[in-house]
Amino acid sequence: MADQTHPYEIREVPEGDGGLTLELMIEGTRLARASASQDVLKQMELQFGFRREDVVEELRTALTGYLKNQLATVCISDPQEDPTHRLRYVSRYTLRSREDNEVRAGVVWYDIPESTTGPDDLPAIVRNQMRFEVHRKLTSFGSEARGLVELLG
Repeated sequence: MADQTHPYEIREVPEGDGGLTLELMIEGTRLARASASQDVLKQMELQFGFRREDVVEELRTALTGYLKNQLATVCISDPQEDPTHRLRYVSRYTLRSREDNEVRAGVVWYDIPESTTGPDDLPAIVRNQMRFEVHRKLTSFGSEARGLVELLG
C-alpha cells in the first residue's frame, strides 16, 4: 500500500500462535508495528463482533495515523540541485525526536537517477520526506517537469 506522496507498505507478518502483527515499512525499514494476540482477537469477536479483517483494518488505520504523525516531525528545506551532480538534490533537515526529546539537524540528499537517498544512517522518515520534497519541487506548477507533464498529458 502507498499513497501518492509518501510511499510506504503495511504488511502482515505471519504469527505462529494465531495472533496478528502488521508492520509499517518505509524506505525498506520498519517504522512501526501493530499487533493483537490470539486471545485479543477472540475477545474482539465475542465482545464486539469484530472479525480478524476488522481488526486488521483498525490496525492499518492506526499505522497510517502513526506515519502522518512521524512525517510531522521532519522539516526539509527547499531542495537545491547539487552543482557537481546532475539530478542530485540536497537539503537541510531538522528532525524532532519524541523518544529522546531532541531536535537534530543535518543534510540529506536524493539522487534521482540512482533513486537513492542518504546518508545511509538517516532515519527512513527523513529520506522519505526528502523524496517527497524533491518530487513536489520538480512537479510544482510552473516547473519544467510540470510543463512536460502537461504538454504530454
